[in-house]
This record gives sequence, structure tokens and C-alpha cells, in this order.
Amino acid sequence: MSMEWFRDLVIVVGGILLVAVTVIMTVLAYTLYVRMKAILDSVKTTSATIQETSSFLKCEAGKLVQAVALIQGVREGVQVVSKIFEKKGANNG
Repeated sequence: MSMEWFRDLVIVVGGILLVAVTVIMTVLAYTLYVRMKAILDSVKTTSATIQETSSFLKCEAGKLVQAVALIQGVREGVQVVSKIFEKKGANNG
């Protein structure tokens, strides 16, 4: 065996290994891409659901705040009117 033959053998084996490693890395990259795409789709769906839920809660919280403000206003109005009548009754009696 001559040195040229050994050199050619190393070049051929190195080329085959390089192609094999490239194919394996490509398959792994594609598999990772598919899995990440599924995860990202799931995250996108979840974030859309959270956005819808928070929008609904924001609307409902606004309605609740309005109702509480109305009740509080009515209560304070009743207190003011009752104080007016108490003062009139105390002065007359």
C-alpha cells in the first residue's frame, strides 16, 4: 500500500462521514423544528384564549364597578336625605 492510496482512503471515508453527519444533523434539525412548531402553535392558542378571557373579565369588571358605584351613590344619597330629615325633626321637636 502506498501513501497515496491511504490518503485517498482517508479522504473518501472522511467524505462519507461528513455526508452522514450532515444528514443526521438535518434530520435532527427538522425534528426539532416540527416539535417547536407544535409547541409554538400551542402557546399561540393559549395566549389567544387568555386574551379573550382577560377581555371578558375586563368588561365584566367594568360592569361590576358601575353597579357598585351606583349602589354606593344610592346609599350615600339615602344617608344625606335621612340626615336632612333628622335635623328637621330634631329642630321641630
